[in-house]
Amino acid sequence: MRTSFVRLERIVAHLRPVSATNLFPVASLQKNIAKFIPRMLTLASVFLGRRSSRTLLVKVKHFSLIEVLVAISIAVMISTLSSSAYVRKIQESKESSAVLDLNAIRQALITYYFRTDSYPQSLEQLLESRDLLELPLDPWGRDYIYLPPVDWRAVLQLCQSSNPEADPRFAPLSATLKRLVSVLTSSAADTVDPMAIITALHRGPFVMSHGHAAPVLLPDALNNRPTDVQETGRILRQCRELALSHPALNEVIGPVAAAAARLPSASAASAASAAAAAAGDLGTG
Repeated sequence: MRTSFVRLERIVAHLRPVSATNLFPVASLQKNIAKFIPRMLTLASVFLGRRSSRTLLVKVKHFSLIEVLVAISIAVMISTLSSSAYVRKIQESKESSAVLDLNAIRQALITYYFRTDSYPQSLEQLLESRDLLELPLDPWGRDYIYLPPVDWRAVLQLCQSSNPEADPRFAPLSATLKRLVSVLTSSAADTVDPMAIITALHRGPFVMSHGHAAPVLLPDALNNRPTDVQETGRILRQCRELALSHPALNEVIGPVAAAAARLPSASAASAASAAAAAAGDLGTG
């Protein structure tokens, strides 16, 4: 570091005064341009340590202030571009790693389902059943988000019963819907359409990573048909109306319906227009 400062001091000490005549004289403009590139290369060699400052002073008597500033500007520009590209590659690598983890979790869920004919209520059950050897953290150091599937037609039947709180399905459903609301209202799902997640739960379990600037999902996680989104929105609206007469049920159905009416802050990964229409239908129902 000290050697670099010494080199810079020697260069600055031999800078010639900047004026209109010694920078680019009009009479010898071509001559100055022809000399400019070799002088810049020599200056760059000194900064890189490939030439000594003594060699610089012998071959080039002096540099103009403009030449030094241009060299420094180019170095800063290259450094900025390189650092931004490096950060982008790091984030892409982390996202790829998260997708691999999500695929491993999905395979473990499928194995668990084939063996027990049901999905676990939490990822910890995969560890207990040895379907997953370890529960990884995502590349950003946070837990993966997992939601068990929800049969919305069964939820509608539960809402239509005279005493849904006494039904044995109410307790696990209540826990699942509360977790669903916490995910839908968190910043992790801020860029995902809530109706897309609600509809996806009808097809199976849902897993995702918080990600860095946006959540990381499996490519087919939100591949919902528009008709499925509309049907789920219709069922959820009916459940909300029926739950008004059951306080305990309304405590879990109401927040889900309210979260479903929220519009994402960015375009959802799939079925955005249909999901937004269904969410608007919920908001006016």
